[in-house]
Amino acid sequence: MSNPEDRINQNLDKFPTIMQGIYQDSIEMLFVDANARKDYIETDEITIEDKLEDLDGLIAYAEEHEMYEHCKMLLDIKNEVILSQ
Repeated sequence: MSNPEDRINQNLDKFPTIMQGIYQDSIEMLFVDANARKDYIETDEITIEDKLEDLDGLIAYAEEHEMYEHCKMLLDIKNEVILSQ
């Protein structure tokens, strides 16, 4: 049986794959669900700074995977978040 440090390192190796799944799922949810977009823009539970940081990560992922329609949608959300300040 491996020691705890080895198990931690093995699980950390899976982290990029998990993050890609989170980005993919988040982008798809926002793309297909206008209510999710509206809720994300209007929620006070996430700071504007955190929203912008989240959106920058999602945009970078979408660009890297050539999801250009999704990029436009994410940029529109980002602009709405900025205007809501």
